[in-house]
Amino acid sequence: MSMPEAGVLRLDGELTLARVGAIWRAVLESPPPCAIELAGVTGLDSAGVALLLALGDEAERRGQPRPELRGLPQRYHDLCRAHRVENGNGHV
Repeated sequence: MSMPEAGVLRLDGELTLARVGAIWRAVLESPPPCAIELAGVTGLDSAGVALLLALGDEAERRGQPRPELRGLPQRYHDLCRAHRVENGNGHV
């Protein structure tokens, strides 16, 4: 997890139960991202999907638009659509 460019949260590796707690705590200590880069994600489970939903909810709670989700690997699109994960421009 990193923010190499202003407002862009870059997530990579496994976005699973083992990691989402640490990611969530780090995000709460920062301004909400305007975009989340997901191209490097190699694993996604229901905890990862819940994190993506929570990141959007947290941005809205802070008066910001839901972040744009970028580069989500195609193999995870169905899972995200099933849980209505949306970015600032609609569904992933």
